[in-house]
Amino acid sequence: GEKESLPTGFCERYGIVSYAYCTTRESCPYGPSVPMEGIYQKVGIVLSPLASSLADDPRARAVSYSAYLRDAFGEEADWIRERDRRWRELTRRKMSDRSRAMLA
Repeated sequence: GEKESLPTGFCERYGIVSYAYCTTRESCPYGPSVPMEGIYQKVGIVLSPLASSLADDPRARAVSYSAYLRDAFGEEADWIRERDRRWRELTRRKMSDRSRAMLA
């Protein structure tokens, strides 16, 4: 959330950086005016003495958990598979003439 953060030492040790992002857009101008923080990304710079053991661990080398699953097991994460499955189901359905008339 907005007020949550990871400890600086933890971020430095495991190569994690925080990103600031703005939620205010023209279509929704009601967000906070200051940039928000709380999204983190692993950049791979590990300063821990455990770095040598982590370098052998494919989970530590992966950019994200979904990338780890794709590289290690050759499959997509379940939340990606489910999202894609639902999208395919929705796009397979053709709009009826009645629905098209209602939208016109």
